[in-house]
Amino acid sequence: MRVIMGDASLEGYASAGRNVTMPLDLSRVGAGRRQPLVRPREIYAALPRSPWPYLRHEQSEVLETWFERRKQRDVVIKQNTGGGKTAVGLLIARSALNEGVSTAVYLAPDRYLAAQVRAEAEAMGLAATDDVDLAFRAGRAILVTTFQKLVNGQSVFGVVGDARDKLQLGIVVVDDAHAALATTEAQFRLSIPAEHDAYEGWEPNTPERGRGRA
Repeated sequence: MRVIMGDASLEGYASAGRNVTMPLDLSRVGAGRRQPLVRPREIYAALPRSPWPYLRHEQSEVLETWFERRKQRDVVIKQNTGGGKTAVGLLIARSALNEGVSTAVYLAPDRYLAAQVRAEAEAMGLAATDDVDLAFRAGRAILVTTFQKLVNGQSVFGVVGDARDKLQLGIVVVDDAHAALATTEAQFRLSIPAEHDAYEGWEPNTPERGRGRA
């Protein structure tokens, strides 16, 4: 590679109309690049913009505890209403991505709440998306969507026995576990009207017939 330098010590060569060839060590390119932050509190402190000057004590305590246990397969976090759990969940997802987890998904109970989460992510300066797009697949953005997007018979993430490619999920943040359980139950419940032929031969006063579902 040829590099023309404009240093004062080369004025004689330049005035003589000569080119100066110097070696360039490509192995040093990007050598000073900082590693991405993985501790959630440090991520928040380094955000380009944030809605609050600092995290609440409860949020910091929860994030530090999660960080120490982040290698566990399942972690349950319980916070009071208004405790800032949305920011906690988003920072956890971003921390996992920065540490090299392939993809991050944040699941909300419905579309309205999912839109609120994406708005908070934008306010914090965190990349979020509502689609299984390139940014999500490449681990550059957090997918914020509903439980139904993941838990259904034709999930875009793939279903066991389906010929489609399965999308590997690195971390899944479930906002409101109680709502998630109710949604999951509803998705996989088979309801049959009481007058359906499927009940033919059943005793009319059995509890199963009375509930009208199987």
